[in-house]
Amino acid sequence: MDINFVKKIAKKFVIRQANWSIGIDEEFHLSYPYIFKSNLYYANDLMGIWIEHPQSPVIEGDRKIPRLGGRVVMHENKVIKYTQDDEYIYGNQVRAFEITKLTTENYEERAVSNNPIIQGSGRGWNKIGMHNINSHQIDKNK
Repeated sequence: MDINFVKKIAKKFVIRQANWSIGIDEEFHLSYPYIFKSNLYYANDLMGIWIEHPQSPVIEGDRKIPRLGGRVVMHENKVIKYTQDDEYIYGNQVRAFEITKLTTENYEERAVSNNPIIQGSGRGWNKIGMHNINSHQIDKNK
């Protein structure tokens, strides 16, 4: 077990299921050679051996969605993953995806209907863009 790999994945995206965990590691380089991909891994034990998911990489070559843009959250019994849109500039806006299938053999996600979730305002500190969201449920319906 590589503790540095576990720490790297735990900072980004880990979902704990009944008897296994799944996480994403990103490869993202804005300089040549350009790399934009998200690799998916799973493990029976968080501190155990991490195995690359059979559908990994789950994103490759798309500058709009390879990098996480916030923590994965549960909302209305749905798993929501946020991603940074870095197509034109770093941190242009944040998009949301519902993870619809998540097993050690299958992974599926779909964009939510109201994308982008956040973006630049055109003025002030976030004039150009937004690259991260930290969402919290404040009551039952919000």
